[in-house]
Amino acid sequence: MPVNTSNHRTILKHRLRRGVSTAATLLATVAAPATLVVLATQPGCFVFGSPGPSSVGQGHKYVAGNPDYDQYFSQLYDLQVEMAKAPDSEKAIRTQLAKTLGIDADASASMLARKVKKEAEKLEKHGVGLKLAVPEDDDTAAPKLESSGGKLSGDAKTFADAVQDAVEHETKLATQMKKSRKQLDQLRAQAIALKANVDTVFRKGGLSKKAEVKKNLEDANSMITLMVARADQVTDSAGDTAKRLSDAITTDHGQFKAPPEPAEPAETNEKEEEKKTPQWHPPPHHGGAPPATTKPPPKKPASPPPSDFEP
Repeated sequence: MPVNTSNHRTILKHRLRRGVSTAATLLATVAAPATLVVLATQPGCFVFGSPGPSSVGQGHKYVAGNPDYDQYFSQLYDLQVEMAKAPDSEKAIRTQLAKTLGIDADASASMLARKVKKEAEKLEKHGVGLKLAVPEDDDTAAPKLESSGGKLSGDAKTFADAVQDAVEHETKLATQMKKSRKQLDQLRAQAIALKANVDTVFRKGGLSKKAEVKKNLEDANSMITLMVARADQVTDSAGDTAKRLSDAITTDHGQFKAPPEPAEPAETNEKEEEKKTPQWHPPPHHGGAPPATTKPPPKKPASPPPSDFEP
């Protein structure tokens, strides 16, 4: 059958045009997201802030490229690491004491205190009293454990030393958390000044750099709020555990002190007694010849009692 060449050429051109149009549409559809991605990554596209979480928000150490800002973010990162470890550090202290006491490793502070009180009362029944003093005014002074009525040895000493170590570590942790909280307060105040100077300090970095630094400062402020809460929480927990343990182990309230020895009688000093005895002295003489040596008047004898037969 003969082929109509004219019709064949017409159909081919139509299909070709339709194919080009379809390909162009498909290319435009596929290329559009890629174009948006390229535009989104160009500097200056995020004038109102950096997209996504910042380095600080992800828990990374951020380097801004300026000494003042880098020192700020470095201190912030160190505190982030410290606060992240703080709850585990406090728990590790309690776990170590629990193992020594032979109770569950996840024992709470109240459970530890009950066990410590029970063991301390056993020693009290055997005539040994314990007293653990925790200094309140001096943060550098370690808690001091004293025993009365007898010396500690063997398991009793192991028990007492473990409690003392736990209280000491809890006290030090609470003190460190208080210092870290002060540093966080200082960083919060410092961030205000740093944020106000971003446009000036990073003017050569363009809008993208300024937005990046500001975003990290904003996330740092939010992070500081969380870290302050964490510091207060660990401080309270460590302080509470230390107090519970020190109160539980203290059984000596003065009852183990020996009574004072009686005072020895003072020796009689005859010379001092003579000095204390009043002596008679003649009256003073004024002018003329010196008076003859006088003697004290003799004492009159006592009159006998009257007789019933006397008139």
